[in-house]
Amino acid sequence: MNTISKEYMEELSRDMADKLPVLRKQLKLSQEELSELVGKSRFTINEYETKKRELPWNMYLALVMLFRNNEGSATLMKALKLYPDALERLLKNVGVEKKKEYRR
Repeated sequence: MNTISKEYMEELSRDMADKLPVLRKQLKLSQEELSELVGKSRFTINEYETKKRELPWNMYLALVMLFRNNEGSATLMKALKLYPDALERLLKNVGVEKKKEYRR
């Protein structure tokens, strides 16, 4: 089974926090609008962006799911190396395994 190391997960989360304002602007979202989409307060989004709070892995994944569903931000995420091929393969494998489970 493919895995991603804890260190790499932390690196991706830090990188996402660094680039979050750019991605938000790509979708023309305010911090308030983004907070509503991901279920966090605007204050928390601001703390991620200003590096006052670490962006946890589950929030990184939520943001990946949000931004990869828009062509402009998906392309930008790939260019900024925020959504590496290894993670894409891992998520696809998980999806395939879940589909098999439901067929039983």
